[in-house]
Amino acid sequence: DARHNFDAVDFEFASHAEHLVLVGKPTMPSLRCLRTIVETYERRGTAGKRYVVINQYQPNDDVSSEEAIEGFLGVPDVFLIAADAPAVEAAENSGKLLRTLYPDHPVVKDTASLARTLLGLPPEPEARSMVRQWLDLIPALVKRD
Repeated sequence: DARHNFDAVDFEFASHAEHLVLVGKPTMPSLRCLRTIVETYERRGTAGKRYVVINQYQPNDDVSSEEAIEGFLGVPDVFLIAADAPAVEAAENSGKLLRTLYPDHPVVKDTASLARTLLGLPPEPEARSMVRQWLDLIPALVKRD
């Protein structure tokens, strides 16, 4: 959640930032605060692109669907970062990256998608199964005769 007040320096900084990433939780108090911040920055303007991220999102959560959150905030293409406190805590406690412990975890995929977007990179290609990779090699192996 955001602070309860913003100084002129906050708005001055945002007006020159290349990327403005606004992060909230999928709770009504956080979403209301986030909406106020989004509206304020729309009025004041920002130099760069604005991204809105909902952290700790659970698709079955009672708060809202992705579409409802986007409608409430008045922002298209909200980034949703999956919630999984036990996995994140396990990574923290082990001193290892979440990506190292659980490379295919939704939190990792969501965070990587956001990072790739911020960096201007194309979406990560879908992972292919080892079976599919071996099957793709068969034509090349057959031609070697």
